[in-house]
Amino acid sequence: MDGKVYRFSLPYDCQKYYDSDTVSFVANLSNMSAEECNKLYSNQSFSFDDFNDIGRHKEVDRLVQFIRAEKPSF
Repeated sequence: MDGKVYRFSLPYDCQKYYDSDTVSFVANLSNMSAEECNKLYSNQSFSFDDFNDIGRHKEVDRLVQFIRAEKPSF
């Protein structure tokens, strides 16, 4: 049997660890519906205040809920 080995290399400043907020954010997008993800992607210009305005964007609130389930301090 033949096999393949894949090696991925990223610049040091792009590497993230399993417990980083960025990894939690991206991983929890998989818990969202395609429609919710599309709404998040279409609003990439959220300001920090918009993102943190609870109740303003139900998709953001749902994503934060998933993240807080694994990281209560988020």
